Amino acid sequence: MEDEDFVVTLPLFMVVDESKGISPLKCVSEEDENIRGIAIFTEELLAERARDSQSPLAQIWPIPAKSNVDFHIQSMRNGGFRYVAIDPYEESGRSTRFLTLEQFKRANGL
Repeated sequence: MEDEDFVVTLPLFMVVDESKGISPLKCVSEEDENIRGIAIFTEELLAERARDSQSPLAQIWPIPAKSNVDFHIQSMRNGGFRYVAIDPYEESGRSTRFLTLEQFKRANGL
């Protein structure tokens, strides 16, 4: 996937705590606390580390195909979210990238 200079590939991963309904791991931008996104990980290991530190009982949900991305975008939109946060934890070694759902959708070619 790419959005301007941003590139990631499928599969992607989400951390979801089903004990609280379907509650994905969320992230707030350090620069603007009004920007809140669903955490999306580019590597399963990063998702596991975030889960272990934030919500040990949660599950890792893979997003293996473009059709799955579209489903999750709709679910996020229905849940009131407008952003995704790509690799939002320090272990990634990268700064968190927030994308609007539309940018995320376009980056997936949907």
